[in-house]
Amino acid sequence: MTILSVVQSATTVLGMNVPDTVYGNQSREMVEMRAHVARVSDLIVDEFDWQRLTRIGSVIGDGVQTDFNLPIDFLRFQKDSQLVSQSRPYCAFTHIPDANAWLKAITDQIWTLTPIWTLMGGKIVFQEPLAAGEIVRFTYVCNEVVQPAGPDPLRSGFEADDDSYVLPERLLELGLIWNWKSAKSQPYAKELNDYELALARAVGIDRGERIISVGKGVRIDVPTAYPWVLG
Repeated sequence: MTILSVVQSATTVLGMNVPDTVYGNQSREMVEMRAHVARVSDLIVDEFDWQRLTRIGSVIGDGVQTDFNLPIDFLRFQKDSQLVSQSRPYCAFTHIPDANAWLKAITDQIWTLTPIWTLMGGKIVFQEPLAAGEIVRFTYVCNEVVQPAGPDPLRSGFEADDDSYVLPERLLELGLIWNWKSAKSQPYAKELNDYELALARAVGIDRGERIISVGKGVRIDVPTAYPWVLG
């Protein structure tokens, strides 16, 4: 289903003229609709850590460098993302998100049991240089939500009528409907409820089966190893 089909379906529900084109169409309604498409797409991405958008990033130390660029398609870290060193797999890095706390840590040379890091200037910054050859991995949400019709790679925004959405297109359609009505000061409670119900279903599907496993593994997010049950 293309973005043109999504918009055509939404405009039918909204009682609008059904467009033949969206991108390249300079009518006021379609200019507004393109803005809503971008807004709703961002909203859907932010609702959940979608597995379709999950990537594994990594940085490699050289013994000197303390700051590293984020992946080019980086949007945000997953909500429970950790930095884990390949050479120290059971020692997750401690994130210090507050800039003042970070400044105090590096000024006072506070040493903790685990290495510390922060985000600053659009980069991952460590308190100490990573060892030469040390690989630190992390999971993140990428910004590549659009699949072009041709062989072009995924991209972050819609540019053509035959582009497709990599997340559930039904969510995009329902989001467009309630967003449009909200912007036009029309009642939209039912439409928002429809969107939220569809979102809950999509999140449930995206999570996959909830499998209970019993074994004698080692949990990497706690310092103590013990037989564990996950559900």
